[in-house]
Amino acid sequence: MYDYYYLYYYLYYYTMDCNIKKLIENIISIEDKNGNIINYQKMDVKLVSSKYSNTKLPIYKLELDDKLISRNNSLIVSYKCLECQRENKVSLNNIVRKINKSIWKCRICKESDELKRNPDYVKKEIIKKTNLEIIKTSIEEFNNMDSDFIDKYFLKHLTIDEFEYLKKHIISFNNGNTILDIEYIPTFKCNNQTLFTPIFYNSKTDVFEKPIYIMYKCQNCQCEFTNRDLWVQKNRIKILCKECSFCNDTFKIRTFTNIHGDKIKYQSKFELKFIKFCSDNQILVVNGPKLDYYFNNKIRKYIVDYYLPELKILVELKDEHIWHKKQIENGIWKLKLDSVEKYNLENNTNYLLIFPKNYQHSLKLILQKNNT
Repeated sequence: MYDYYYLYYYLYYYTMDCNIKKLIENIISIEDKNGNIINYQKMDVKLVSSKYSNTKLPIYKLELDDKLISRNNSLIVSYKCLECQRENKVSLNNIVRKINKSIWKCRICKESDELKRNPDYVKKEIIKKTNLEIIKTSIEEFNNMDSDFIDKYFLKHLTIDEFEYLKKHIISFNNGNTILDIEYIPTFKCNNQTLFTPIFYNSKTDVFEKPIYIMYKCQNCQCEFTNRDLWVQKNRIKILCKECSFCNDTFKIRTFTNIHGDKIKYQSKFELKFIKFCSDNQILVVNGPKLDYYFNNKIRKYIVDYYLPELKILVELKDEHIWHKKQIENGIWKLKLDSVEKYNLENNTNYLLIFPKNYQHSLKLILQKNNT
């Protein structure tokens, strides 16, 4: 039994390799989108596993002069069909698809198939399933998969329980769609190598929608931000924007309640000391604003530590940290101060930069303004 099994696969791959070699030999020319002939010395086919693939299964790709041709190309191939020897002109991706699917006939050969030409040939009637039936079938097929596949799948994708926790922080998805009538289907059957993918089902309109461009509200600063995919927030206890997430990963974010009962975030004992000072003196302190500034042709965010709305003072607390010194050296700190100056002019506010060495003097200034 083992010998027949081995022989079958040996003959299958041997035949496939022979057909690939014949197909490559039958390529007449390769052109770019402008009709210019591409000159090359050597053409080969290699099994490659893409680093962006979800399954990591290797597929065949064409190689010209030891350089792999990516999927995003506009090359046109002229070749002779292995069956009818008719010359055809197709995209290079069409050739790669033929190789990966073991299709050796051209389009005309396929349409000339005797079975299709037979008048008694009847195509199988396609029974259209309802969306609810598709969901049910998808779940059943997924549950019949190998346990290793299921475990690996949910290492990346959200379970239903994980999504339900996440849902209350979602404002919208796919550029403004509401989340109200959405049911999360974690294991929807798809027609690609991944086999399954998460999807949203709108029970009100009975349509499937892609779970992309998810807009959340940050649990720390309450700002709105967007993630391209759902899995970005997997295994996160808190739903945080990029700035708050970075701070939380570097310095543990904690909260303290101000005199109005609102939560104020802090990352160091120095900041906590300042918040307590404000509370002890009945001075309202809130989280500072986010100010835009440009660095290396990109929009960045400078999050001012605190704002005293009744005194109209922005407060930044700085210890002599190496990060602050580096920002002074590379010019980022000056750009941040420029954004503060612009904010002050537009909002009639002042900015107070507090270091440990001028802490007591700064507190006196705040108390003087609070008492006037």
